[in-house]
Amino acid sequence: MEAAVAGVGKAVLNCLLSGAKAAIDQDVATRQGIQRGLPFLTDELAEMQSFLSDADDERNKDKVPRSRVKYIRDLAYEVEDCLQDFVVHSEKPSWWGIPRARLEQHRIAEEMKGLRGRVEDMAQRKSRYRLVGDSSSEPDRPIIVSPEMFAIEQAVRDAMQRQQQQGK
Repeated sequence: MEAAVAGVGKAVLNCLLSGAKAAIDQDVATRQGIQRGLPFLTDELAEMQSFLSDADDERNKDKVPRSRVKYIRDLAYEVEDCLQDFVVHSEKPSWWGIPRARLEQHRIAEEMKGLRGRVEDMAQRKSRYRLVGDSSSEPDRPIIVSPEMFAIEQAVRDAMQRQQQQGK
C-alpha cells in the first residue's frame, strides 16, 4: 500500500515539475522573442516614418503608389502601438499583477512576431511590384527621426534595461 502511495506521489511530483519546466521554457522563449523583436521593430518604424515623410513631400506624391503609403502608415501605427504596449507592460508589476503581466508579455511577443512577418511580407511585395524608376534605386538618404520616435526608442531602451535587470 505504501509503495502505491509513494508511486502516486512521485507521479504527481514529476507532473508538477514538468509543468513548471514547460512554463519556464515558455517564459524564456517569450523574453528572447521580445529581445529579438524590439530592435527590429524600432529600426523598421524609423524607416517607415522616413518613407512616409518622403512620400508626403509634394515632389514625390506621384512616384509612390497610394496603396503602399496607406499600408505602411497603418503598419507604422500598429508597430508604434506594440512598442508602447511593451513599454507600459515592462514596468515591474505588483506581486498580484505578475500573472497578468506574464500574459501581456506573451501577447506582445506574439504581436511582435506577427508584425515582423508583415514587415517582411511588405518588403517582398515591394520587390515583386517595383516600378521601373522606383525611388528605391536612389542613394540612401539620412533618416530624420522625429522627437516622438526618439521618445519611443528611449522608452523601449529603458524598458529593455529594466527587464534585463529584473532577469538577473
